[in-house]
Amino acid sequence: MPRGASLTAEAVCFFRAVETARPEGDRLLNDPYAEFFLPRAWRPWVTSPLVQLGLRGRLPLGPGALQAFVAARHRWIDDALTTFLDNGGEQVVILGAGYDSRALRFAEALAGRPIVEVDFPATQQKKQALIARRLPEVKSAATYLPIDFEKHTLEEGLLEGCEHHHFSPGKRTFYVWEGVTMYLHPETVDQTLATVRRLSAPGSELACDLWSQPREATFQARMRRAGAHILGTIGEPIRFALHPDEAAGFFERRGYEARDVCDSVALGERYHVGKRRLFPDNSVLRAAVV
Repeated sequence: MPRGASLTAEAVCFFRAVETARPEGDRLLNDPYAEFFLPRAWRPWVTSPLVQLGLRGRLPLGPGALQAFVAARHRWIDDALTTFLDNGGEQVVILGAGYDSRALRFAEALAGRPIVEVDFPATQQKKQALIARRLPEVKSAATYLPIDFEKHTLEEGLLEGCEHHHFSPGKRTFYVWEGVTMYLHPETVDQTLATVRRLSAPGSELACDLWSQPREATFQARMRRAGAHILGTIGEPIRFALHPDEAAGFFERRGYEARDVCDSVALGERYHVGKRRLFPDNSVLRAAVV
């Protein structure tokens, strides 16, 4: 994993900002804080007609389709989180938080319930500095848990210093695991799922996205596989793949109940994306601890 602040975290934040700049009736989500986390050189491009045109996502291959998936998955997780909080959920943990703004956007809905952001120290330090400098009037509901996963496990991090980051073992918890699983070794995925089960009450939920290796033997599929390999050149290679038709069984064998699985087509239909296309190799899953 990268030692500095994550480049993919900035790219995902840019995609959210671009989505927010769309006309109200056309956008999948509204994240008014995303733009404030971007490098200054990126911010004018958020509303650029050229960028908006290029990211319409009407082709299944390319940055537009990837941007559309990022926006749809973020909206899908937002909806799942809202339902969880409305049904008495007790706390929220965001794994690999990057520049996630839910602690800002959901502050009222959380109503004082803890939300803990877990990430590498470099990304987290940069995020906190940006909030202090660019959003001094906005109060984040988050407490921050920096973990260097080469030195500490997730379980050690969550259990040590609970009085500081307010995580409480054994409560009904909603875990956001967005844009993370594909960069982890398979054994780390297993360890994370086991940790979530040990530390959480039954009925706790985990919402994540998954990447799957294209199965078809087409030119387009070869191009998508090549694009995935390019991520390795910026220090964030893809290491874990799980096809949506295998996801429910995978999680059930690890002590979870799969409650919602959507491939890119189903996700697009759920949010009525019209002519926009979502990147075909990605899916989302919500599973509950049993």
